[in-house]
Amino acid sequence: MELFTALGINSTLFMQIAGFLVTFIFLKLVLFDPYFKAYLERSRQTVGQVDEAEKYNLETKTLEEEYAQEARKINQEYKNIYDKVRAEAIKEYDQKVSTAREEAKFELEKSQKKISQAAESAKDEVKKELPQISELITSRLLGKELH
Repeated sequence: MELFTALGINSTLFMQIAGFLVTFIFLKLVLFDPYFKAYLERSRQTVGQVDEAEKYNLETKTLEEEYAQEARKINQEYKNIYDKVRAEAIKEYDQKVSTAREEAKFELEKSQKKISQAAESAKDEVKKELPQISELITSRLLGKELH
């Protein structure tokens, strides 16, 4: 005991140890154990959630790629349909325009024939009436009738 007294240890050591143990047990039961349980539960939920979130992210990326491929495929189909319909429309337009040009050419030739026939007919009538017109012009210039 002298050794303990020489080291400065006396009977209050047991009281201090008892106070420490009571305080430690109280804090462990009231504070540390509930906190540690909550920490473990949160860790369990978080770790599982992180893995699940990563899994969902991978699924999302896969779905985005599939969607992009489908969108490109559908756009290509629409483009093919559009090009086909456009080519058909251009072909139909060209046919209608060429038909209209042929009809216009035919009508123009027909009109030119009518005009040239009318001009020939008018020439023939003028030739028939030319002697009378000449006689009339001459008589007016001379101021008297020739017959």
